[in-house]
Amino acid sequence: MSDKKICHLGLVSFIMSIAGFILGMEITSLAVFLTSEYFNQYFNNPSPFQQGILMASSTFGGLFGCIIYTLIVAKCGRVTLFHLGSILWFIGSIVGIFVYNIWMIAASRFIKGITIGIFSILIPAYISELYPAKKKGRVMGYTQLACTLSTLIIHYLCVGLNELGNDVSFRAAWGFEILPVLLFFGLTFWLPETPQWLTLHGDYTKAQIIQNNVATSYNSRHNEVNHIDLLHKIDLAGIYGDGSNDLKYMDLFKKPYWKQTLFGTILQLLVQFSGINILLFYITYICEMIGLKGEEKFVCASIPYFINTGLSLFPIMYMDHVKRKISTLFGAFPLSLIMIAIGVIMAVFGHSVKPIDGNKSIVWFIEGKPGLWILGLCLLFVVIFALTLSCMPTIFTSEIFELKSRPKGMAFCISAGWLLNCILTLLAPLMMEYLKWGTFILLGGVTFVVSIIISIYGKETYNLSEKQISSLFDKNKRGSFTGSSDDNKSTSTNENTTMSISIKSKENPASQPIILQKYSGSSFSV
Repeated sequence: MSDKKICHLGLVSFIMSIAGFILGMEITSLAVFLTSEYFNQYFNNPSPFQQGILMASSTFGGLFGCIIYTLIVAKCGRVTLFHLGSILWFIGSIVGIFVYNIWMIAASRFIKGITIGIFSILIPAYISELYPAKKKGRVMGYTQLACTLSTLIIHYLCVGLNELGNDVSFRAAWGFEILPVLLFFGLTFWLPETPQWLTLHGDYTKAQIIQNNVATSYNSRHNEVNHIDLLHKIDLAGIYGDGSNDLKYMDLFKKPYWKQTLFGTILQLLVQFSGINILLFYITYICEMIGLKGEEKFVCASIPYFINTGLSLFPIMYMDHVKRKISTLFGAFPLSLIMIAIGVIMAVFGHSVKPIDGNKSIVWFIEGKPGLWILGLCLLFVVIFALTLSCMPTIFTSEIFELKSRPKGMAFCISAGWLLNCILTLLAPLMMEYLKWGTFILLGGVTFVVSIIISIYGKETYNLSEKQISSLFDKNKRGSFTGSSDDNKSTSTNENTTMSISIKSKENPASQPIILQKYSGSSFSV
């Protein structure tokens, strides 16, 4: 559309926030309608398993989107993938407007889920490749805030439209989701491609232009301590020309990457086992279990989204200044205990009932004050999650991988998280039907065990260089890289070192070795 790209990282952050807004729209776009009598009558009273399919179709799409990302990421640029995701969402929304059976709903949510899956890896990857290290956490915080805000807005939009009491309600709600995507799609034509991706694909001139335009714009507004280096194309080749595209997925399970892959996967599984998605997806079910009806039910069901949105402001302030492992565990252990407490209260004070309003997933009832205790614990759960696990595991996962393995490592770990998310979301209605209160004890117990594993085997990455982090997972390197990050900063860089890389591109088609001499720790000369 235009050769002029946005180089102001503040504007790029705004566009990434719109992408984050898109990620949150599907969380509540179905749950409100799923407990409505007219909706169930229109679709012939879906069984618990069919309800699970409807809710899980989005997460299955997310998993499929992650797989698509892993297959095409080496060939398609980051901005191109933003275009692809936007188009898929538009198609899914159109299908949602014209649904006439539950399978069309599932298809619509599956297609939009593909976009969510692609964006869930793409957004952190894009931010990681374009922003300086000390700003990545804050920008991720902005996208998470936008995600929670969209969840709240869509929830109330659905509650309002639900008052219509007919099929126009859900058709209008799902049609509204097109608007933010159209805005985002238009703005992505001005997004710059990342210098890392351009360098890996041989477009050194364009990579240099974007790198230096972004650096110039950023440095004019920040002090010399927090600045982005101006780099020549040879500098970029020296930094990124390390054969990242040659790394195979199977290499992630071999030395020296298998430990990072395992730990990153555990971090993503922790988020899913915590139960946050089940709690947010099925909060209306919990409200039904404790006796809330009508407007009272929808108001109480919206409180977690208010909390999630409001508290998402705080990680933006401290995300770049706290230790990753401690913050993760500070959230994980309390969340596991809260989930267990919810299950215990349900078991002690609840009893079996016939399906409430014909919903076979809601067959357990808690009367009086214990029901309010459960609601209070659900709200406390959201508070702790929003302050800790909402962003930290994603940042933690991206930091444990070195530059060469990060694209594929992140893709695999997040895909593993999506797979578990699919399974839990699909089985949640069945678990509530058969396990009842045991569902919450199971999730809490597994979260507690995973938290112990992280506390024992997890490595702290905060404020460490890439080489120091790599040495934490590779004992062969520990002799060379020890000490704190401050020690790393003071390491002398006056010694000249020589390296050679083979660059094969339009500018060097013969793939001749270029000898680079590194000096002063920051620049290269031929």
